[in-house]
Amino acid sequence: MGEAFKVITEDPSKKPYLEKLSEIVVMTHKIGMLYNEAVKILNTYHSVATAQQLLSKLETYSQLLIRLQQQAVQLTKNLESRHE
Repeated sequence: MGEAFKVITEDPSKKPYLEKLSEIVVMTHKIGMLYNEAVKILNTYHSVATAQQLLSKLETYSQLLIRLQQQAVQLTKNLESRHE
């Protein structure tokens, strides 16, 4: 066919890294969905009490997202340092 292709091999030593990274991606997605839902509700309901509760949840979600991103970065750095 004349088309270039790339051979992808599975490296068993990277399996724990890929599993943990996949777990972080799934958690990030779930938190992002909850975050978006909270923003939608916040924009729909304008009571002060509801807004305060939702803002508190958004702060919590933001902190979780930051921690997950830090874990992903650290995980990648650890992998890179082991394969140098």
